[in-house]
Amino acid sequence: MSEAQPWSQQPPSIQVAHALITSLLSSGVRDLVLAPGSRNAPISYVAAAAEAAGFLRVHPCADERSAGFYALGLARASQAFGVREEDQEDFLASSATLDAPPSSRAAQEVPTAGPVAIAVTSGTAVANLHPAVLEAAESATPLLVLSADRPHHLRGTGANQTTQQVGIFGAAPVWDFDVPASYPPAQVPSLVRRACSAALGLLSNQPGPAHLNLCFDVPLTPQFPMPVFEAAPLRPLPGQWAERRPHSLSTPTFDPGFPVDFKQVQTLVVAGDSAGPEAAHFAAQNHWPLLAEPSSRARNWNLEGAFGNTLCAPVDYQRALGLREASELAKQVKQVVVFGHPTLSRPVTRLLSSAAKVVVAADYATWPDAAAAGSEVVTATDLLDQSRAFQAEGAGLKAAEALFNEASNPGDASASSAEAGEWCQAWLTAATPELGEDPREELCARIWQQAAKDGSILVVGASTLIRVFDRVAGALPETEGELPPVVFANRGLAGIDGTIATAKGIAAHTGQPVRVILGDLTFLHDAMSLIPTLGGGQGESSLQLVLVDDEGGAIFAGLEHAQAPKELFERCFRVGQKFDYQSFAKAVGARYLAPEKDDYGWLKEANKSGVEIVHIRVPFPCD
Repeated sequence: MSEAQPWSQQPPSIQVAHALITSLLSSGVRDLVLAPGSRNAPISYVAAAAEAAGFLRVHPCADERSAGFYALGLARASQAFGVREEDQEDFLASSATLDAPPSSRAAQEVPTAGPVAIAVTSGTAVANLHPAVLEAAESATPLLVLSADRPHHLRGTGANQTTQQVGIFGAAPVWDFDVPASYPPAQVPSLVRRACSAALGLLSNQPGPAHLNLCFDVPLTPQFPMPVFEAAPLRPLPGQWAERRPHSLSTPTFDPGFPVDFKQVQTLVVAGDSAGPEAAHFAAQNHWPLLAEPSSRARNWNLEGAFGNTLCAPVDYQRALGLREASELAKQVKQVVVFGHPTLSRPVTRLLSSAAKVVVAADYATWPDAAAAGSEVVTATDLLDQSRAFQAEGAGLKAAEALFNEASNPGDASASSAEAGEWCQAWLTAATPELGEDPREELCARIWQQAAKDGSILVVGASTLIRVFDRVAGALPETEGELPPVVFANRGLAGIDGTIATAKGIAAHTGQPVRVILGDLTFLHDAMSLIPTLGGGQGESSLQLVLVDDEGGAIFAGLEHAQAPKELFERCFRVGQKFDYQSFAKAVGARYLAPEKDDYGWLKEANKSGVEIVHIRVPFPCD
């Protein structure tokens, strides 16, 4: 048997691929989603060697479109939950070797993981990533696209599987670079570090997709036997492993000129997609009503102990705002503070367009303000610091204490605290949820309630059902002490494509049960993501798909298009489907369940391994 040739004596394409994978590992990348192809074969060979050595997780996906959203799911879960448990020891051990004083090292946390990488071959394979790349851009999700390409001299010649891949994603990438086939392997690490830094938003404060277009010339195969892949020491990217100190216990100085008027009682806090629990703490601290979307991760927090009070969180706040036109209560709003990316409901959009003052808490270099009504933009850190400083000034704290004691000692409450209590109570009353005859409402309310009990992660289709959750999540009583469910929805561009693949990526990263709630069109749009081999197999993950089937696009029944002539509506908007879901489940190796009406026993069985499809038929709204 011949000896393995060292990496430096392998063909140029393999040398570049080796430098690429080594640099990715050094930058904290631990997951590579890989679509099979010939032109990206050098990456496949080296990635397989790195995986065999225990340094990299490779997720094979035969369909590039599904692969893109699978990678998106991995990346979004990494953002939400941090470094995977099996990687933490590696990251901590490497961070301890940094040239820093012991006190600094002791204060460090596990550093930010690198972006999720996805490698595809040339041609339409790259184009199939575009939907996921756009969603990553609009949701500020770190993703690194590695597209293989033919050498430059073949462009424009009609060569097989060759197109203009440079700039194929338009303005979506936060960084991109075209790597010629003659690129020196020694210079690849610098490129990779730039790409990973850009994807993580370490210098720009704008995470998103980065794109490396790698030209490979033949030969595309290594000399066998391949050498053993050796460890790639972690090297911090600029800002990736910066010292992280605990929040200072000292109180910041209050700035009277700060844009938020902390004395304005008639204020609302809006928490859009991915706002985070900070929005809930901010609202509770100032005793302002919180209007939180289901995927905000701020909804239904139990903040008992924060000034002795739970969060003032109206459930059906859409109804309180006025479904068709602004309610009298909504017209009284003087100030709105916005966290996250709110796009879910027209009543909130109307509120942001009409409120006298809108202050946006920006986490990134760009911020949501579709109505161009954001009169002020502040960082979330400054907002929370100033809120804390205001409370420490005395007036805020005294008002809060008086307000929260008002129920037992109404005579002790000041006029301002009583006014604040009345403001919150008015919103709670106006937003009292009422489960109607639509079976979706009770279904979503029960799913939310159960997820709070069993800790399952929810992934919700971005169309009708996320809006149902927005009106009923928290309508049913929850056990004291439970945390709100962690909810994901692709609300960056709010497309229904890739929902299943995204959920599979989230399940792969977390190893936790994931429940997906989606309509029939959303299911069919991404049905092939249920092929058993996507991501390397679905036997280990626990994925329950709650398929809410009304045979068509129910979202349009709630819009002005429902007034169109029936035949036109049915053909151009509803687009009803007849599909044998039971046979499909059998074909992809999934369990199939069609429960009877009012049978919710399946809700307690989200921890089974493998994939389960729970098929629930509901009437179409217009029917």
